[in-house]
Amino acid sequence: MYDGIFKFINNAEYVAIEDYALGAKGRVFDIAEFTGGLKLKLYEGGYNIRLYSIGTIKMFATTKGDAKKPVMQEYFEKEKGIPDLSKLPDGKSPKADVIDAYFITKLLQMEMKLRHGIVTLQQLTLEQIRVFNRVTKANPVNLLAQDFLTK
Repeated sequence: MYDGIFKFINNAEYVAIEDYALGAKGRVFDIAEFTGGLKLKLYEGGYNIRLYSIGTIKMFATTKGDAKKPVMQEYFEKEKGIPDLSKLPDGKSPKADVIDAYFITKLLQMEMKLRHGIVTLQQLTLEQIRVFNRVTKANPVNLLAQDFLTK
């Protein structure tokens, strides 16, 4: 699976992934073990890695940090130029995973636009600004003040 992921990212300079879900249920150890291996391989490969908390991804996508899967799907379906996922079951993998990945990509894209001055905070909505200023116990520093994980 790692080979497929590295083929997909195709030597991108920056990579973003969802951070661990602290309250998750199910096969969390399998997922955490795989994610830990992925983080290590990305780090060793010299990628600039951004870890986004689930709440940050949800807040970016919907303005609500605790949005459920149907709400994430609703906001996804409002986006322009998205792939047709209607044949996949709602609220389950792989549809929910594709939706999460889409918003992670959009979040990284917006972060990079802000970092490179293509977009300024003044051009964002208050809800979008909240995403980049968000701090939690697990992430006590806002996104724009955090360095990327890098070797």
